Amino acid sequence: MLYLAYKSFRDNTSALTIKEGSSLSYSSLYRKGVIMNILNPKVSLFFFAFFPQFINSAAGHVTEQMLVYGFIFLFQTLIIFSLISVFAGKLGHFIRRSSVHR
Repeated sequence: MLYLAYKSFRDNTSALTIKEGSSLSYSSLYRKGVIMNILNPKVSLFFFAFFPQFINSAAGHVTEQMLVYGFIFLFQTLIIFSLISVFAGKLGHFIRRSSVHR
């Protein structure tokens, strides 16, 4: 992956072209991101393999524990992905303005 990233940065012809008639609105990009995240097998594997170790059946309702831990996971994921997207946008803006980028 690092090689592909390096190669894409060094490629001078990597301009983004958009087909006529296609729309790249923030809502459509967000929807695509959510669908990709839902279909991501790593998340399912985490919930099936690692997540149940934190559930304590002696502490009460297992369903409530799963929901609470699920919402905590959802909240922290939302914060982390938001921070990553903000910093990636700032980095992209910096790279586009940089005179080093050819």
